[in-house]
Amino acid sequence: MLNQMILVFLGGAIGAAMRETMVLAGMNFHNHFPSAILVANLTAAFFIGLVTELTGKNGPIERKAQLFYSTGMMGGMSTFSTLIWGTLVLLVLEQHQIWVGITYLGVSLMAGLALVQLGLRFGALLRESKVE
Repeated sequence: MLNQMILVFLGGAIGAAMRETMVLAGMNFHNHFPSAILVANLTAAFFIGLVTELTGKNGPIERKAQLFYSTGMMGGMSTFSTLIWGTLVLLVLEQHQIWVGITYLGVSLMAGLALVQLGLRFGALLRESKVE
């Protein structure tokens, strides 16, 4: 159990650092829209789907990798609290951009779900190519 916790901890630290790097880099380009958070969350959604498929039944990657990559790294890179904070800033705190905030939240959720599905399908293709 301790080994599993260490895998999640290390992955989470790397993922959080990746997210912060994306946010800091994104601040220079889009001051009025949390695009870096959107990119981080959507990238994580895709890789969560991919890793889930590759570590599933008869998958080519060991199940412990899911703890490191999905739970740890992608969990650290994506963040619900940052998504909500970005939405709150758009809607209420600073900018009062109602439609931009609603669009951001909707795109984040819908595209996130679509990218998880895409990751699952891509992982299935990778698994099939390894079998043949």
